[in-house]
Amino acid sequence: MADRQFSAFGSTEPLFDPKGDRIRWCCPEFVDDAGKLTRILETARHAGASSGVSRISLRAFSDIDLAEHFRRLIVGSGFRIEAVIDPGRTDGCRMTYLGWCGPGRQDHDTDAEAERLLVKSVTSQRMPEIHELQQEVDAQEVFDLVDYTGKPFAPSDAADLVAMHRQNFPRFPYDFEQKLDILRQQPETYLQVVLRSRLDGKIHAFSNLELNTVRLSDGRAFVLAEYDNTMKRTDARKDHPTVDGTGRMVRLQLARLAAARGVDFCYSESRSSLVAINRISYQIGMHYGGKLLKHLLISGETDIEYRAPSRFESMNIWFFETGRLASLIQAALSQPCQ
Repeated sequence: MADRQFSAFGSTEPLFDPKGDRIRWCCPEFVDDAGKLTRILETARHAGASSGVSRISLRAFSDIDLAEHFRRLIVGSGFRIEAVIDPGRTDGCRMTYLGWCGPGRQDHDTDAEAERLLVKSVTSQRMPEIHELQQEVDAQEVFDLVDYTGKPFAPSDAADLVAMHRQNFPRFPYDFEQKLDILRQQPETYLQVVLRSRLDGKIHAFSNLELNTVRLSDGRAFVLAEYDNTMKRTDARKDHPTVDGTGRMVRLQLARLAAARGVDFCYSESRSSLVAINRISYQIGMHYGGKLLKHLLISGETDIEYRAPSRFESMNIWFFETGRLASLIQAALSQPCQ
């Protein structure tokens, strides 16, 4: 079981996140009628009101399109559908993100349009084929992809990763050094991959996935794989000849490991202000599912000059379709992770 101080998954009951000033809930009640959805929304709103939070983030599972069947009910409860993951698998089940935000946690129209145009610019490019991504990995003769799931990092590697995390995320809601210990101790929950240079021996990129199983009230169980951290050395160009695509490579390898474990949903929450992380998600074959409004307390450089800056940042949802994951398993056979 993941340590819920750090888990991005949420809880089977409404969970209060004081640092994020929000309620999170991945609800196991399968939604197939208006009565169930009404009870879920009322429970979430009660938890939010009791805690006085400025945001509620709820995930619901259903076989039907909630927007098509229950839009009036959802809007009447003060929520809106922010994103949908429908990978075309899992017996037709889809995961829908429902969100509520208080008055101080809304989008500025100009900022929302800038984030929409960022996604449009990313998805206007051609999505690479699996064999093209494989060729890119094969061409990186100065790097080794290493599966570090359940393995301890040497002190020097751990120090480099902590420094890398500070470079990529100047403000973050938890201690990454402590997070590294949790990643090692819980290999059944966290997968992690590094890209290590053969030239200087240093780690040039890192990414990890969090695995969780949700057991629905109708008896079905699904394995969810969510990208947690993806980062790379920001000073690598100064002393290393080949650095392009490092974030893409570690994320691609993690998707392969997740696919081999038979995950049902593999997805990412990517900062809506950054071109690079959204482009990486799209280029490895993920599809855009929507935006979680002012979802996470995070800071760092942005590619958007915001009219109404906020300490909370919106996150874009990206997800793999089943066919893409199946193709990644086959590709992994020709380029095993060490």
